[in-house]
Order: sequence, then C-alpha cells, then structure tokens
Amino acid sequence: MSTLEKPTHELKPIPSWLVFSLIVAPLAFIGLIVHELGHGLTAQALGGEMLALWVFPGVELWPDFGASYNGRFTYMGLVRYLNGPDWTDTQSGWATLMGTGSTFIISVLALITLLVTQPKRRLTRFFLLSLALWYLDLLTYAIFPQLGLPHWVIVGGRTPEPVLGAELLGINRTLFTVAVVVICTGMTALLYRYLRNIPDDTPDL
Repeated sequence: MSTLEKPTHELKPIPSWLVFSLIVAPLAFIGLIVHELGHGLTAQALGGEMLALWVFPGVELWPDFGASYNGRFTYMGLVRYLNGPDWTDTQSGWATLMGTGSTFIISVLALITLLVTQPKRRLTRFFLLSLALWYLDLLTYAIFPQLGLPHWVIVGGRTPEPVLGAELLGINRTLFTVAVVVICTGMTALLYRYLRNIPDDTPDL
C-alpha cells in the first residue's frame, strides 16, 4: 500500500541574470562616483583642490550632500577641482586621465582576483565580474567621443577625456587609442573564457 507524500514547497533558485542585475546596477553607480573621485583626488594629491562632486540628475554628494546643482545638469557625474598654482601639462594630464584610470585599475584587480581565486559562490563571482567590467568606462570614453558620440553612446561626455589626458602626458593619440582597444579586447577574451568554463554545480549564493 502506498502513501501519499505531502508536496514540498522549496524555494526556487534565484535566476542568475537577476542576481547579476541586482549587483551590477549599484556597482555601476559606485563606478561613476569612483570615476569622478579619481579626477578630484588626483588633482588634490598633485597640489590642486577638489571643490565639489555631483551625480545625475544633479545631486551634490560632496561637500554639501543632497544639494541641487545650480543650472542644467547634463552629465552622468561631475567633479569640480582647481589646478595647482604651478601645474604642468603632466599634472593636468594625470588629473584628466585618472577618472577612467581609477575604474580601469579596479577592473584589472577584479579580473585578476576572479581568474586566480575562481570563486565558487555566485554572489562573489558576480561581484567580481561587475567590477571587472569597469574597464568599459575607459574603452567607451576613449572611442565613442572620437566618433562624435557621447561616452555611453546616448549619454555622457562628448570629449575623449582619457585620450586628452594621455596627450597631455606626451602619449600619441592614435597609439593610446589602439593600446586601449587591444588591452580591453584582451580583457574581454579572458572574461569570455572564464564564463565558458564556470562549472554548473556551484553554490547558489
């Protein structure tokens, strides 16, 4: 004689795309702040002064948190800083370059960590993947404005900020652009290879 078993109501795993979306979106916003801080803190380290930081749609984050931007805000993020009194082109170049430079450095460190540690849990993996994708900040800012498009195709700055910074440092525009494309293509290939080799039996979170 068989007995009827009561149905079990187990929680279904959260879809990977949803977990990743919930991680990548806030980290993208943090990346925007890191980009702007990269400019301001570099300027301050070189003898300048960081004055204010805003993010879309014109909310001041520092020094007067929550204050509105005075005027029309057409940026994703904006930092205002003063040059040092005796700045050379080299110092101006570093302050200009270290917006995308700061996010790129974090991206490289996250990618190395991802490849070396091979994290088993999705939460850790998606966190590192999200940070690794920050190299797109450099790639898109170096390429699209030179084609007459904004930083993120439909929004963002229209001047090739990292390229201008590199030129102030004495680096040829074409050489820098090609180097960015080659390096970012290599990082994309490493990420693709990593994603293809993730085992299916990794823990949910």
